[in-house]
Amino acid sequence: MEKGRKKILVCFEFYFISSLRKGFTLIEMLVVLVLISVVSSLVVPNLWKSYLKSNDKSVLQTFANKMDQSRMRAFRVGLVVAFAKEKNAKFKPYPTLPDGWILIKSTPIYFFPSGLTNGGSITIKSSSDIVWKLTFSALRGSPSFVSL
Repeated sequence: MEKGRKKILVCFEFYFISSLRKGFTLIEMLVVLVLISVVSSLVVPNLWKSYLKSNDKSVLQTFANKMDQSRMRAFRVGLVVAFAKEKNAKFKPYPTLPDGWILIKSTPIYFFPSGLTNGGSITIKSSSDIVWKLTFSALRGSPSFVSL
């Protein structure tokens, strides 16, 4: 047999045998693990932040519902109900917030017997250190909140 043909035959046998091998090399497995860890390190913090925001939104919705119940009570009873951060005889304190939540700033909010309100806003810091602004629209008093 000629030397050139023998080299081609040996190369062909090597390629054919190596293509039949099963499994992955250690390097291939390490590359895949590194890629998975990089992608997860980018995705997990965003998912956690979204989870915290959704929990905060449910707490804010409960707080807004309590305020709306006060508006309905003012309508039913026929008296003005007023809320403010300062506690005195004229104003009622805001409904209680969960542990770790801090009332930072607020404007006095009045609920009138006609069912209307003067509007106002409350700035709250959640236990997850996200600052929220809860706004009550003038007249109707419908709540809306946004993170700052």
